[in-house]
Amino acid sequence: MYTLALETTDAVGSVALFREGECLDWRWLPDDRRSAQTLAPAVRDLLRDFRVRPNEIGLVGVSVGPGSFTGIRIGLVTAKTFAYAVRAAIIGIDTLEAIAAGVSPDISRVAVMADAQRGDIVGKLFERQENGTWPAAEASRPQKPLDWLSTLPASDGLVVAGPGALRFKEILAEHGYRPAPDELCRPKAFDVGRLAWTYYGLGRRDDLWKLMPRYFRPSYAEEKAAPASPAQL
Repeated sequence: MYTLALETTDAVGSVALFREGECLDWRWLPDDRRSAQTLAPAVRDLLRDFRVRPNEIGLVGVSVGPGSFTGIRIGLVTAKTFAYAVRAAIIGIDTLEAIAAGVSPDISRVAVMADAQRGDIVGKLFERQENGTWPAAEASRPQKPLDWLSTLPASDGLVVAGPGALRFKEILAEHGYRPAPDELCRPKAFDVGRLAWTYYGLGRRDDLWKLMPRYFRPSYAEEKAAPASPAQL
C-alpha cells in the first residue's frame, strides 16, 4: 500500500511518498510557498516520478498543527480532498509529535516548542514508546520558553526541539538546555508519513469529516473580531 504524507504547517512545506511504510522519496516545497497552487503540483510530480496512480494511495497522513494558520488549512483541505477522491484512509498527525519523531534514535525524551509569536511558545513533552509513537501531555498555554521549561522534570538527556527552540536557541543554550540541531527543529512530511503508517498499523483511522486543525491561539484577525471581555472595557 502507498502512503502520501503532507506537511504544510511550517514556513517550508514538504511532501513524501511511502510504500508499505518505506519512504520512496520526500521533497521540500519550493521556497516558503505552501499555497494549493504549489502543493498540488508537488504531489502530482511525486506520484508521476514513481509511476503511482492516485487511486493506488491507500493512506494519507497530514500534519494538523499547531503551526501556520494558513498552512494548516491548505494541507488539511488538500489531504481531505485527496483522501475523499481516492477513498483512502486519513490520519492527522500532531505537528509537534512529527518533530519529536525526527530526533535521533538514542533520544527518548524531547521537549518540543512551537513558536506562538509575541515572544511566546507552546510546548509539549514527548517520550518515545517501543511501538514508535510519541505520546505527550496536553500542550502548554502560550508562555515564555524558560517559564515552560522550568515546569518540566529535571533530566540531563532532555533535548529541546521545534520552531520555538530554533528561534530561542541562544537563550536556551545560555540557561543550560540542549537545543536540537537546526535541521531537526522543523516538521517534515517524512516523519508525518512514518507516524501515520505506525498509527495505521495500530488500527487508528481518523474520521475524514471530523478531522480538524489544532491551533494554539486564535488568529490575529479572529482575536480582533472577538467581542471585548469586561476586563478590556
